[in-house]
Amino acid sequence: MKRVTYLIDSPTYGGAEQCVVQLVRRLAGIRPTVLATDPAPERLLAAVRAAGAPVRVIPPVRGAPAAAARAVTGAELVHVNLTDPATCADALAGAVASGVPTVADVHMSGTLDPALAAAYRGCTAVLARSRKVADLLAGGYGIAPVVVRNGVPVGPPAAPRPGGPLQIRAVGRLTPQKGFDLLVEATRRLLAAGLDVEVAVAGAGRDRDALVAAAGGMPVRFLGHLDDVPAFLAGADVFCLPSRAEALPLALLAAVVAGLPCVAADVGDIAAELGDLVVLVPAEDVDALAAALAGLAADRDARLELGRRAREEGVRRFDERDTVAAVSRVYRSSAT
Repeated sequence: MKRVTYLIDSPTYGGAEQCVVQLVRRLAGIRPTVLATDPAPERLLAAVRAAGAPVRVIPPVRGAPAAAARAVTGAELVHVNLTDPATCADALAGAVASGVPTVADVHMSGTLDPALAAAYRGCTAVLARSRKVADLLAGGYGIAPVVVRNGVPVGPPAAPRPGGPLQIRAVGRLTPQKGFDLLVEATRRLLAAGLDVEVAVAGAGRDRDALVAAAGGMPVRFLGHLDDVPAFLAGADVFCLPSRAEALPLALLAAVVAGLPCVAADVGDIAAELGDLVVLVPAEDVDALAAALAGLAADRDARLELGRRAREEGVRRFDERDTVAAVSRVYRSSAT
């Protein structure tokens, strides 16, 4: 079995980190070890342990690529997790300098660092989690990434709810990126128009207090982190993700695969990959967001049809087994 070391330099636990847990949990034929720099998110450590892999917290490597090189000694392959093309720069540079075959895994578009061009060219493979990320890497670093589409577990479909207030659900970190302030304002407009809606958001983050204050007096709940997201989604009529930036978000994929009608901002690869399965609205357009939610609230048949198509096509396109198989092929083609 190939000894694969996953190197994560992130203080938060989000979609990029969940992708590592997915690989640790599902990839066959490897002996995984996860190295997480201090301060490592406790949720990441717990998720890796639950997946049955060893995980070790190592000292910070930012500003110390040589420390990253030493940390991966003994691996046969290093998989460096990068949020965007310039984050975790020293982790990537150190892994490549170690001489161990290195795979870079880039999840979102963002900034470029010319000093990293040599490190990217020194990787045995670079994974891009969306087409836009691949285009950015190709243009900025002159490399040809392998596009690996995100995937999620496929469980039973959500059952249509019989009636009552329209239940709108959202999942994500409580940060400006996810746009939940826009959902709060859209909800205010729906209520003012006389629509019977309730909103629940699963996730934690630094904006919680501000969001709670903004939603004061409305049927909007911020529930914090939830371990059982499928159960949370099972109580929904509509899923909403009004993000300001994304690649191909796991929370939205989970809602699509569950068969929920979804409203999402047109950012990242959402239109390219999901444009026929979700209702798209321009980013940061509260009027469009409120109108899309109101349209689904008024037409139960349209909701059910959108959810049916989302489930049927979502299972075909976004099964995590296909994602894991694509990464496995990259590992097999990498030098040993």
